Amino acid sequence: MSLEADKERASDAAKITKFRESLVQMLTFRRLTLILTCLLSGCQSPFLLFPGGALQGNSARTDTFAFADAYSLIQLEVNPDEPYSVILRCVVISGDLYLDAAPARKWGQLIEGDPRVKVKLGDEIYKATAITVTESSIREQFFEGRNIYRLEPGWRLKSPTAQ
Repeated sequence: MSLEADKERASDAAKITKFRESLVQMLTFRRLTLILTCLLSGCQSPFLLFPGGALQGNSARTDTFAFADAYSLIQLEVNPDEPYSVILRCVVISGDLYLDAAPARKWGQLIEGDPRVKVKLGDEIYKATAITVTESSIREQFFEGRNIYRLEPGWRLKSPTAQ
């Protein structure tokens, strides 16, 4: 009887040890997940593929974005009332700054509702208005089916369609 009771206690102890190890692993994973979630959700600037909120930097003014050809990537903030920012590639054609968006991109959909954007180039943030481009000579320089926007310095209330 004593030998059988000892085996049962040893089995119970092994089960408890295994349960504790599983619990520690689960809690460690959950803590790590919580920490990463907090870090990423706390970011105001976009990070790699994750969108951010309002851009941080020095406000600046410009009459042209021709200098943007020095940058291959920009940070774009859309929806001024509830800022949403992303990192994008940009294209400068004849001194004008262009962006292209797949129709399903959230930032592109937000531009359709409000064309006022902010562009971060280097440490400077510029207000701009996204103008929908319909001119075929510009559109053919981008992938078919994309929404093309030319960014004009400053904010306007309405976004005319570019020819």
